[in-house]
Amino acid sequence: VPIGLYRTTPDGRILDVNEAMVHMLRYPDKETLLQESVINLYVSANTRDDWKNQLSLRDEIYRLEVRLRRYDGTEIWAEDVARAVRDEQGDILFYDGSLQDITDRKEAEEALKRREYELQTIISHLPEGVLLLDGDHHIVMANPAAQKVLNLLVNEAQPKLELLGDTPLEVLENEAGQPWKEIKPADDKGSEMVFEATAVSLPGDAEKSHIGCIIVLRDVTEERQRQQYQAAQERLATVGQMAAGIAHDFNNIMAAVVLYAQLIRRTETLSPRYQRYITTIEEQANRAAELTRQMLDFSRRSVLSRQEMDILPFLKEIYKLLERTLPENINLHLEYDEEKLIINVDPTRFQQILMNLALNARDAMPQGGDLTIKASRLVVKQQTAAPMPNMPPGNWLMLTVQDTGQGIPEDHLPRIFEPFFTTKGPDRGTGLGLSQVYGIVKQHEGYIDVSSKVGVGTTFIIYLPISEFQESILLPAPTQKMFEGHGELILVIEDNVPARLALCEVLENAGYKTLAAGNGRDALTLFDESTQKISLVLSDL
Repeated sequence: VPIGLYRTTPDGRILDVNEAMVHMLRYPDKETLLQESVINLYVSANTRDDWKNQLSLRDEIYRLEVRLRRYDGTEIWAEDVARAVRDEQGDILFYDGSLQDITDRKEAEEALKRREYELQTIISHLPEGVLLLDGDHHIVMANPAAQKVLNLLVNEAQPKLELLGDTPLEVLENEAGQPWKEIKPADDKGSEMVFEATAVSLPGDAEKSHIGCIIVLRDVTEERQRQQYQAAQERLATVGQMAAGIAHDFNNIMAAVVLYAQLIRRTETLSPRYQRYITTIEEQANRAAELTRQMLDFSRRSVLSRQEMDILPFLKEIYKLLERTLPENINLHLEYDEEKLIINVDPTRFQQILMNLALNARDAMPQGGDLTIKASRLVVKQQTAAPMPNMPPGNWLMLTVQDTGQGIPEDHLPRIFEPFFTTKGPDRGTGLGLSQVYGIVKQHEGYIDVSSKVGVGTTFIIYLPISEFQESILLPAPTQKMFEGHGELILVIEDNVPARLALCEVLENAGYKTLAAGNGRDALTLFDESTQKISLVLSDL
């Protein structure tokens, strides 16, 4: 027979073997093998103990899978099957046994176990959830990611999985192989969580056409929020470009109106009645100019005067200002960390941010409430998730402005930073306040986020990069001064004709001489042709 046969004494000394066993164990001849004990052939000490234990058993046959050491030192796996042969008194006379080489089978089993372990490890570490269901929708296997999603989509443990969130399982099975299907939690209508699932059907055999399915689940909440954020940024950028164009043209128009109004005011023979007219014109023109500044802030076209500034003393001054400005039924709170938080900002624009948000909060709390301003340091590390999409790692000032007002409806939140979008009455705002805040924050390389719930309140969070400088530099406030000319020549470059004429007339009234050009090329020609020294170039940047 092609398997090894042996006979041993009860203590394991080999009495006889066949040639197949000699060949299997690679001994040079039968006589050499007969000098061995079968116990010495076993590699494992545990196996040798198991063999000895058989001597005390009354069972006629025992079976072991063992590792054997061959004559040349190599090892094989073998199936050892032996029976005890007893005399009339029941004492063991000897053992008859067989050894069959099962090395190939054991190696295949070990390889299969390794592959199963590797596959299980891969599935366990997949970011997507993987569910294996049998034909009756019982869960056969669920990796950790799937278990986490199941806890969010299934209210309680079920013997059979019939519903995933708001989607029946039959729908997924019927759409097996199709693109991802959106799934939301069934009973939590206020949840913002969004999941996607797809199914792969497991075909059966002739007896059973369907033996189950594999369902892949993934949490796409953060991805959807990022897409919505990106779409909002693109929409605001488009609106910003349009606003910048309108603001530029509008600014030219109002510049001419303001300049000519100032020239008329200098007329000594102007009656009080016309003085009032001019005052009204100037007031309305300045109001229009403020709208222009707000649109330029939103479109990030305004000119900033930035400086290093410790935010805490500045916030304390704003707090005192708001205490005098806000109604008494609004409780104002200022919270901050006791450390220097140096940021590089335009102080005037930064004050505009806080004032706009505080006044919005005031309007949202007509019956009074709490307004909290909080400043703290936020450290965004390389490997951690940032609170805002595309926000780089580093040290950030996290400025929170929170009210307990009426809140903003959910359908309004995506549009609150758009210019001229407002939920207030016709005479209570232009809808430029928050768009101005948005533009100023963006122009300072910052981020702004908002969360709100109707009847609970609104929270704005502004993130601004903390400066690497350790000390703040407080610049003195600029003083306005009217300079009188003494015949110096100024080259004025302005493409808008009324604005150009008005600028020249104002300068000439102040004692200067002017040259005027409508564009840069004409200005260069005038510069080259001028016989008089040009002291200053005044250009529409």
